Amino acid sequence: MPEVRSNHGTVLHKFKADSYSGVDFSGLDLTDANLKGQDLSGSQFVKTKLSDANLESASLQDADLTEADLSGANLGGAFCSNTNFYRANLIAANLQGASLVGAQVQLARYNQKTVWPVGFDPKAGGAVLLQAQGAKKGGCGTGVVGVLVALVVLLWLL
Repeated sequence: MPEVRSNHGTVLHKFKADSYSGVDFSGLDLTDANLKGQDLSGSQFVKTKLSDANLESASLQDADLTEADLSGANLGGAFCSNTNFYRANLIAANLQGASLVGAQVQLARYNQKTVWPVGFDPKAGGAVLLQAQGAKKGGCGTGVVGVLVALVVLLWLL
């Protein structure tokens, strides 16, 4: 009976299935799970918490990770052919060396710390780059600071 363990050895979940392939992990909290090198092909991870999980060299072919939280997860070298990452959280995830042939990344969120495979363009796939907190794209900003700056400029001009 397969068990999902954390990177520290704690049992996170037990399954009655003989393997992980095709298993429905949907909605589970598998934060910090160690699934390195596992065959997870065809599995469902809809809205599953996999933050800081180790999925290095795992096979996620045809897996559904719709709205999964993969923040800080290691998917280095993972086989993600035809994997669905729709609306997944990929902030600070490592996908270096992962095979993303046919992978769907529409509306997946990522940031500057997310590592993509060489040659993969997340924007072309419809993923959304989140700006660093506090970063602005020009202008004087919004909120209290923006109002104060505008007020000082106005008073200076008078």
